[in-house]
Amino acid sequence: MQKSYRLFYLFLTLLLGSTLASCESLFEEEGDCTPKYRITFEYTKNLKWADAFANEVSSVNLYIFDSEGIFVKQYDAAGPELAQPGFAIEFDGNEIKPGDYTMVAWCGLVNDGESMQSFTVPQPVAGQTKLEELICTLNTIEASQLKSRAEGDSEPEYSEADLNFLFHGMIEATLEDNHDGRTQELKISLTKDTNHITVILQQLDEGEDMIANNYDFSIVSADGRLAYNNDLLPYNPVVTYLPWSRVPLQMESLDNGGPEINQGVMADITTSRIMASEQSSYLLTIKDNQDNDKVLATIPVISYALLGKSYIESHYNHNQPMTNQEFLDRMDEYTLTLFLRGDRWVGLQVQILEWREVTFFEDIVTH
Repeated sequence: MQKSYRLFYLFLTLLLGSTLASCESLFEEEGDCTPKYRITFEYTKNLKWADAFANEVSSVNLYIFDSEGIFVKQYDAAGPELAQPGFAIEFDGNEIKPGDYTMVAWCGLVNDGESMQSFTVPQPVAGQTKLEELICTLNTIEASQLKSRAEGDSEPEYSEADLNFLFHGMIEATLEDNHDGRTQELKISLTKDTNHITVILQQLDEGEDMIANNYDFSIVSADGRLAYNNDLLPYNPVVTYLPWSRVPLQMESLDNGGPEINQGVMADITTSRIMASEQSSYLLTIKDNQDNDKVLATIPVISYALLGKSYIESHYNHNQPMTNQEFLDRMDEYTLTLFLRGDRWVGLQVQILEWREVTFFEDIVTH
């Protein structure tokens, strides 16, 4: 009897050993035991704290670098599949061996295929490209290509495009060496890097029409290149952002039955990532091009945007404090309304979701 038990335990030991060596050969019905990995994405870094990935992200480019910072492999996805529940990028240990990796996602590089691509990341080469070389660059245009009036401007790079939404995400991850048929799941949270700024010039007194083309709008920022970790690169080229839309605001006359009049002008500008460190330099400038490019207003956009941070914290994030940079990363829509009474600018309204702040600003407007 004891001999039989010893033989049984010997058989069991051999069986377990061969299972560890090749679970696939012994349990074919259980499937492949190669380590499997599943990468999911979320975009909750917004002012609603809700996942908007399916609604806003049009493409995913995932770049994987080894522990030495050398490029290993790239995975891409685009189109309707991103909006499907449970979207993920999946691979196994045959493609990428277990170990320590840095995963960088640039999302939104691929657009509809009809308009100009807004941003470019160079194609990395496996075994050669370094993590620091994974730079995302805004595609700018030459002054000669501008549709907008730019006479007298000296900055070398311009953008007047309605930029495709750009997102960034990065994680440091260890791919586990598991052989139990389990799939290791990892999640990458995204930060939106593009910002839509709407500027409205509103005439409060009824009078002559405001002509949209009489006003020039621009934002100058050194944010043309983003590093692999989403920081602005040093010695960044200065980009002058110009409106991609500039239209009159038509309203009915205050007299019943009167003709419509242009009581305002609305301009739309899209820029790359806004950084809190640029607070003193990220300025919106409005000029009257019918009066020798007279500067009508110079608005510190970031300073005014940050006025709404405490409201958002209390109404949407239950008084949980945010850093200035987190707040700016969560914002992607800015509306600034400048009020004109007669020929004099009298106020500024900043709107963020339901929050509004109206300021009378003789001290910040150049007349």
